[in-house]
Amino acid sequence: VQNATHTLTCTQNASYLLFLNDTPMLQRANRKYAAILPIAVVALIFLICALILSCWEGYVGTFGIADPETEASGNKILPRDLSSLHGRHCTEDDDTNRGRSTLPSKLLFSLWQSAVEETVKISSKCPDTIVYSVSVFSSRAENHHIQHQAKPNIDKRYCAVLLILTVTTEGESGDALIGAAERSKTQFMRDGWTVISAQDNLPAILARRASRIPKLLPGLFFPDTKFVLYSDLKMLSRIQKMDAATLANKLLSGAQFGIVQHPSTATVLAESDFIKLGRTHRPTILDSLDSLDIQVALLRAKLTNLQQSSFGVEGQLFARVIRNSTSSGLFDRTWFDEYTSGCDRDQIAFYGAATRMKLERFHKFPCDAFDRSGIYVSRFDSRKFTLAIHCSLESFV
Repeated sequence: VQNATHTLTCTQNASYLLFLNDTPMLQRANRKYAAILPIAVVALIFLICALILSCWEGYVGTFGIADPETEASGNKILPRDLSSLHGRHCTEDDDTNRGRSTLPSKLLFSLWQSAVEETVKISSKCPDTIVYSVSVFSSRAENHHIQHQAKPNIDKRYCAVLLILTVTTEGESGDALIGAAERSKTQFMRDGWTVISAQDNLPAILARRASRIPKLLPGLFFPDTKFVLYSDLKMLSRIQKMDAATLANKLLSGAQFGIVQHPSTATVLAESDFIKLGRTHRPTILDSLDSLDIQVALLRAKLTNLQQSSFGVEGQLFARVIRNSTSSGLFDRTWFDEYTSGCDRDQIAFYGAATRMKLERFHKFPCDAFDRSGIYVSRFDSRKFTLAIHCSLESFV
């Protein structure tokens, strides 16, 4: 054995070939030691497999990928069909926003920690329905997200919750923003809202992203409430005539998530163009144009033509089931993950989330505009998560 020459070659796919160059001498070797050789090779292979498995588990934990069979339970999210997003964040090449997509999510969640403690208490008092909205005060805030619009229409006024986020920027005086937020809070409370405020110092460009936490993840804020209705402030005047609980039930139509289709865009590319057009009169509608372009390019590369046209929604108003045997929780987490992977607009991220849920339409709603309204069922969730996309808000309001 001492005179035998052994050459061990490791290939890229972890295959190992053992070449024994001096067979006669090996035959003369003590068989006792020669028998150890295959055992050692097998042990080495097992060791390599264990290392590969360990690395894969670390990858799963880092990027939120999970076995689809276990996705129906727990606080997991669905595997990302848009695999290229793992290797590159949407803002990676944007010098202005560099690092925004890799910012630890705990920082943004921490902004709402005290607010969550308050909303959980409210949720315990509102087991049936809550209507809520989010108002953001920052140097990049748009007026329709901070201005008073209408009173909430709900039987129990304390079940109408307005979350106000004030974002001040280091090096700049935040007195004006803080004062405006306080005046707005007084007005909203006078109109019947339960107002919960949060405030912190961080770059203004992160304000929109922070505001999406309660919008996309209501289960964190209202865990003990069955039906939750979200409305942008600018939508309140349109829905004021209908009781919030009635509107939520109409939107849901027996599903776990109910929303209205986008009224004017047929595809994800058309919606992107629509958003860009809005920059002429809404300059802060986007945090990053590059992010939007990359986000849409990835979706168009990975989604089928049907998927690119099926999931165009209006993100200003929607209802969810939170506390029930089946809920929107899995979809909400997948939508939030899609949005926080560096993408700029939550309505565009909806396309990716719906595709990852493998949503397919099984019942159509009558509609003259586009062919996508109806009830969708997820093939990923064993509890049969369902999504209702309505033709228009005017069809039932």
